[in-house]
Amino acid sequence: MPPIVGFVGFKGGSGKTLLSFQMAERAQSAGFRVMLWDLDPEQSAMHHMAWRAETDRPLWAAETRRIEAPPETELNISNLSDIDLVICDFPGFNTFLSAAYMDRVELLLAPISTTAQDRTVMTRMGWLAQSRGWQLVFVPNNLRPSRARQDGLVEDLESGAFSVTPMRIARWVALQDSSEMGLGVCEYEPDSQAAAEITALWVWLADQINLPPR
Repeated sequence: MPPIVGFVGFKGGSGKTLLSFQMAERAQSAGFRVMLWDLDPEQSAMHHMAWRAETDRPLWAAETRRIEAPPETELNISNLSDIDLVICDFPGFNTFLSAAYMDRVELLLAPISTTAQDRTVMTRMGWLAQSRGWQLVFVPNNLRPSRARQDGLVEDLESGAFSVTPMRIARWVALQDSSEMGLGVCEYEPDSQAAAEITALWVWLADQINLPPR
């Protein structure tokens, strides 16, 4: 069965959809068969897929799922024998079924910025992850240039015994522009620092879920 990775967070605007889309593009580029499940009622990831369909780039599989329905009916991977990786884009809010969905995900990635609101809301999610035994890793994302603030964020997370990715994703215009064009930033500006950071995140992710090199 394919591993399931979820981009999660109990607030909007943290970068879940953007990173879900960018990781799907990197996975497909690496030769893996990808399924993107959009759990957000706003269907943000499906909007990105619609924009991609207007380009000449190859598509990957993408479907909507209803997070208000029981996860055993919506997160059915028994019919995904031809898929190597499932990526879930979670909504930016908590529902009464959110935890049940996250229980079924192998690895949860939680984008977090240095803003006070992100740090307050998302660290609560980290405590919930610890209490439920989830494998949740924070992804420093949408970061401003201040190195001191970035280091402070990582230090605070690690002091709470939270896991943090070794790479940080800055606030790159190219990331937002590429996604809104239906492109991965590695397709849009392959030699940019944004592309290098996304590639580093993908390499780390593939290693975490033991995807064999292709």
